[in-house]
Amino acid sequence: MQRNPVSTETNGVICDKILSIIGKPDNLVTCKAINLYSDRYRVNVYTKIDKDGCEGQRITYSCFAKINKDLKITIVDEYPKLSSGVLNA
Repeated sequence: MQRNPVSTETNGVICDKILSIIGKPDNLVTCKAINLYSDRYRVNVYTKIDKDGCEGQRITYSCFAKINKDLKITIVDEYPKLSSGVLNA
């Protein structure tokens, strides 16, 4: 069974807030915040990579977050775990 997300934001205010928390990578391509249900979001940060001369992109950071109406973000789970708060892609 396929479930469609409630909404998807690309490079919007939620992504800006997440990037201010984790740090903006130099090779950032895009950021997507997907509203899964209620106030729960999956946020993926995509960065550019070069593998054997072929350019591509990958998800460098992903988190499951609770975001309230005032845009207060609580990161419930993330990968990779960012103890320093800075994303090194």
